Amino acid sequence: MSLTLRTSATKLTIALLMVAGLAACNRSDRENVSQETSEAASAVGQSMENAASDARAATASAMDSASGAMNNAGQEASNAASNAGQAIDDATVTTKVKAALLADETVKGLNINVDTKDGVVTLKGNTDTAQKTRAEEIAKTVEGVKSVENQLTAK
Repeated sequence: MSLTLRTSATKLTIALLMVAGLAACNRSDRENVSQETSEAASAVGQSMENAASDARAATASAMDSASGAMNNAGQEASNAASNAGQAIDDATVTTKVKAALLADETVKGLNINVDTKDGVVTLKGNTDTAQKTRAEEIAKTVEGVKSVENQLTAK
């Protein structure tokens, strides 16, 4: 945009210099110069109008692009916050299940690995058959647990 305006201003300056330089010429030459100067000034004016129109269009396009980018960034931030909240909730559920398993005297909670994803608790490790069943029962009673995948191996 700036380059176009400078080019237009340069054209206008050249046209005006031509007028001044030819002022000393005879009358018919002056009339021709006057006509040419008028045409040049008109062309410069049209070029400046076109440059301004192009600048307005480019500005509108840039604003639309920036607005779209801001909307996308806002949505991504919202999704990230939601995912962080879910991770915290899963960590809380895992901690509560592990604490409940350790608090139960019949289950050896130290031998059980607890993982949680989207409220689904997965139990892994080696226990005896009675502890395997009891660990699943305990996990199901913890708030926030949607389901339990019991992958404990009975020894």
